[in-house]
Amino acid sequence: MLAQVELRGGRIRLRDLARDDCYDIFDYASDPIVTHYAGWEPHESPADSLAYIERCLGEDWTPITFAIEHIE
Repeated sequence: MLAQVELRGGRIRLRDLARDDCYDIFDYASDPIVTHYAGWEPHESPADSLAYIERCLGEDWTPITFAIEHIE
């Protein structure tokens, strides 16, 4: 679900996910230590991360999912 809103703090910005985020998501979602505690299997390729983003952007996705950006 798209939040269609941006939240900004002094050092971070929360925004809707974008397809271009797939490589950044893959960086953490492929780590078995991260995914062990998150409760899902590690992503095996950036395509898995892109599929996750596509689900988040879909009409039937009910949670609001944000990307977090560090502001320099």
